[in-house]
Amino acid sequence: MNNPKDITAWNFIMEQDDAPPTCKATGKELLQQRTRALSIAEQKAKQAGEVRELASDKTRNIMPTLRREIAEGKKHTLSDLVAQALKADDMLIVANLEKQYADQLAASTNAQLSAAFRRHRAELLQWIATRRIADIDTHGHTELITPELQHIYESLAIIWQPKWNDGLALNESIRLPLVFDARWTRDSHASVAWVWQHIALGDVRERNGKHYIAAYVESLPHIETPRQPTPMRKGFANS
Repeated sequence: MNNPKDITAWNFIMEQDDAPPTCKATGKELLQQRTRALSIAEQKAKQAGEVRELASDKTRNIMPTLRREIAEGKKHTLSDLVAQALKADDMLIVANLEKQYADQLAASTNAQLSAAFRRHRAELLQWIATRRIADIDTHGHTELITPELQHIYESLAIIWQPKWNDGLALNESIRLPLVFDARWTRDSHASVAWVWQHIALGDVRERNGKHYIAAYVESLPHIETPRQPTPMRKGFANS
């Protein structure tokens, strides 16, 4: 399936000076492959349409041609007409198969764009965390925490251990929000910020497909007055 947000997100990665180089290289390669695959798919779709029209014309013209030949007293060409129609039908079968495989190729490049987020999960998560802690006091989307970055983070499909570290003012949840909410308490905001700080420090571990932070909560980061409210994910932060 074609997800325009995936394409936008990979273009966004390629445009960012601070994005991981390996991810930039992957994005460039996959987007180029997608462009080539779409070109093939468009070409084969056009060819299939032309052959379909030709086959339809060949079949449709059999009876009018025969009637004209009989009316004019000419020798009929029924065998030739049928042979031409069958040849056009065979061409259409081939053209439709080529279009089918070209469409599958284009679809596979879209799937690769989506899967590549998870293939680069570690680098992208580290990059996202670095941006998040650089803008730790601000709520909502910002110049660093953009909608594209949020889509990238959500595409990583990270599942967290539902029970968070002792000392964090967080409810049990397998999701960690990227965008901060002005309606959270300061302790909740600071708790989420603490998690992002330790992601940036490389303290993320994985067990049985679930991630957790391998660190003790000694103190929470100081949070300034909230700015730019945005809708909160219910059930995550205590309010």
